Amino acid sequence: MKLIDINCDMGEGFDADPDLLTMVSSANIACGYHAGDNNTMAATIAVAARNSVLAGAHPGLPDRENFGRLEVAMEPIEIRNLILAQIGALSAIARAQGISLSHVKPHGALYHMAERDRGIAAAIVEAVRDFNAQVAIMGLSGGVLAQCAEDFGLRAMHEVFADRAYTPLAALVPRSDPRALIENGADAADRIAGLLAGDGIQAIDGSRLYLRADTVCIHSDRPAVAQFTHDFTQRLAFHGIAVARRNDIADSLVGASPHD
Repeated sequence: MKLIDINCDMGEGFDADPDLLTMVSSANIACGYHAGDNNTMAATIAVAARNSVLAGAHPGLPDRENFGRLEVAMEPIEIRNLILAQIGALSAIARAQGISLSHVKPHGALYHMAERDRGIAAAIVEAVRDFNAQVAIMGLSGGVLAQCAEDFGLRAMHEVFADRAYTPLAALVPRSDPRALIENGADAADRIAGLLAGDGIQAIDGSRLYLRADTVCIHSDRPAVAQFTHDFTQRLAFHGIAVARRNDIADSLVGASPHD
């Protein structure tokens, strides 16, 4: 069996988290700014640990009203301090349970801001480096954040999305577009299996994208996410691909790009 890391945003107030933590391998845990709070962080880390799921920080913009999905104008130094505050808080709660953070993945608008502005990407990377240079950074496959992390000598995890459609430029189709979501878990798995096999993934115009896939994201706020994830992982198994759990991850994660 090939192995692939499946990451999912957690601790954002959705009921499916306990079920999802039995199926995914990395949890991106909200740090209290766009969603979540101290108690939610502690509870999510505990359930992740019981299921051998890697715990990572999911820092967002300070905008709970809009779930961190509207851009907020901030200077790079403010972004750096914002990231440090959030990963520091989550790390302290995790350490009290004997858990170390494995990765950082920005949330929502902050994730997309980093893809358009290298100054913001650099501020995020600097914060992670200054916190712990061994912590990985998840960013859009082939994107600015992942490249910036590598330029700084940090480990980048190039991320692809199981439940979202792509534009021909390898960006996510905006949520406002009715084509944005991949609705069926088995269909999503077929797409990812093809990508991991080197056949690329189809963009909305029919073109093929050849993306590096160190980790695959499923959004926890999508409709019927537990059923979607179950169908997705079962279909991956049909293709000979297993979800990498904590004890299996080490050096076994699958890279999908034929150009690596």
